[in-house]
Amino acid sequence: MTSEDSDSLRSAYEQFMLKQGGGKNTVENHGITLPSSKEVQEAKEEQQRKNVLAREMKRAEKDYIHIFNRFVSRTKNEWMELDDQSYQVIQAICAQRSRLPMETKLMTCLENRSQKNNWSEYGMTNIFEQQSYLNANDVQLSLSHDLVQHEKMMEALRRLMANMSDCHEALMRILDEIMKHDLECEETFGSMELPSSFQKASSLSNLMADALSMMSMELFRKQNIAQMILETSEDDLFKEKQNDLDQSNSQEIAKQNLVKLWDRAGKHSCLNTKVLTEVMSWH
Repeated sequence: MTSEDSDSLRSAYEQFMLKQGGGKNTVENHGITLPSSKEVQEAKEEQQRKNVLAREMKRAEKDYIHIFNRFVSRTKNEWMELDDQSYQVIQAICAQRSRLPMETKLMTCLENRSQKNNWSEYGMTNIFEQQSYLNANDVQLSLSHDLVQHEKMMEALRRLMANMSDCHEALMRILDEIMKHDLECEETFGSMELPSSFQKASSLSNLMADALSMMSMELFRKQNIAQMILETSEDDLFKEKQNDLDQSNSQEIAKQNLVKLWDRAGKHSCLNTKVLTEVMSWH
C-alpha cells in the first residue's frame, strides 16, 4: 500500500467520524445502528419504573412480615395466655366440685353424731367417728371457703372466655388485613418475576389462615365445654350421684376429666402442634 492510499483511507475515516457527530440521531453505515433520543428516554423511564416497583416490592415484603409478627405476638402473648389461665381455672373448678359432696356428707355425719345418745357412740359402727379430729365448725369453714372460691372461678371462667373471644376477633382482623395486602400485591406484581424472599413472605397469609382455622375450632370446642360447666352450676353441687340414670348432677362434670379434655396439647384438641410450632418459630 502506497502513501497516497494511506492518506486517502485516513481522509475517508475522518469524514466518517465527522458525520457521526454531525447531529444525526440515527446513522446507518457499515451495519452500525445508534438509538434515537426517544428510545433512550423510553429506556430510562422503563428502568425507573422497574426501580420503583422493586422498592415497592421490598416494602410490601416488609409489610407481610410486620403483619405476621403482629399475629404471632397476639397469639402467643394473649390467646395462649388466656387459654393457659382457663386451664388453671378448670382445674380449680373440678377440684372444688369433687370436694363439695364429701364436705357436705361429713358435715351431715358430724351433725348427726352430736344428736345421738352417749351410749350409741361406743358402737363398732362409729369407730371412725370417734377417731375424727374434725368438728362441725372446721368442716363448715372448709365448705364455705370452697363455695366462695367456686363462685370466683365461675366468674373468672366467664371473663376469660369473653376475653378469648375478643382476642380471636382481633386475630381475624389481622388475617383480613394480610389477605387484603395479598390481593394488592397480586394486582401490582402479578406479571413480574418474584424473588424467593418475597414468595416466602407472601406465603405467610396461607400459614396464618391455617393456624386461625384450627384456633377457631379449638375456641368453639372450649366454648361448648365452658357452657356445659356454667349450666351445671345450677344443679345441686352438694348431691352425689344417686344412680346411673342421674346424669344432670354437676359432679358428673368433675368426673369426666375435664382437665385432659380442655388441654390444647391433648388428644381432643383441634390444634395441629406441627403447624402451630411452625407459626411460632417462623423468622
